[in-house]
Amino acid sequence: MLADWLPAAIAAVLLMGLSKSGFANGFGAFATPLMALAMPITQAAAVMLPLLLVMDMVSVFSLRKSVDVAVLKHCLPAGLCGVLLGWLLLSVVSLAVVSVLVGAMTLCFLLQRLLPAGGIDWRWRPFAWLMSALSGFASFICHAGGPPMMMYCLARNMAPGYLAGTSAVFFFMVNAMKWPLYYQMDLLSGGNMRMALALLPVGIAGVLLGVYLAGHLQRQWFYRVSYAGLLLAGVKLIVDGAQRW
Repeated sequence: MLADWLPAAIAAVLLMGLSKSGFANGFGAFATPLMALAMPITQAAAVMLPLLLVMDMVSVFSLRKSVDVAVLKHCLPAGLCGVLLGWLLLSVVSLAVVSVLVGAMTLCFLLQRLLPAGGIDWRWRPFAWLMSALSGFASFICHAGGPPMMMYCLARNMAPGYLAGTSAVFFFMVNAMKWPLYYQMDLLSGGNMRMALALLPVGIAGVLLGVYLAGHLQRQWFYRVSYAGLLLAGVKLIVDGAQRW
């Protein structure tokens, strides 16, 4: 029945929209597990994919003047390779392993940000490739690619607008690449697409609200909210992975 899945689905899509805008970064990792409270997780991922694409397009249009092309040049190819790797290894790597890995790396990054200067240089180019590939991989498996990419962007101390705009383009391309792979796996059924269409206005409203909030929030508080989101997402991913082990 509609009442059984609608509340959880609305909350999940609104949360993802806020995350997609660049505001409340990291909180998007909660969206698919939250929607999975009302439906199987494979269905939740399938319903979320077209919504992600549309939310990405809204984000890209809203933030089109705030994109760091240099970051995309060395992050996007690795991210797309990560998507392909996720598709190839889907039957080998479990969701639990991906969740724990992404969650642990997120918490390690946050811990490093609290240490005095002189530690690991998180802007190192191979680190960018690794985080981008892991982002694409985790995005394909469970739509949890946000934390790795955010780790790299936050480490570069990007301005909030450029962080959001660059991430929007990156994930639009990543999610677009996932579409034919999901279709090949018979996940894009008519019922799932109708469910996604019904939730579309909520996703667009979430993105626009997040863009407004990000544009009116001081940089210091923007980063505090982003770090808080990553902290909660990291813990959530580890807990989810441990429960599925």
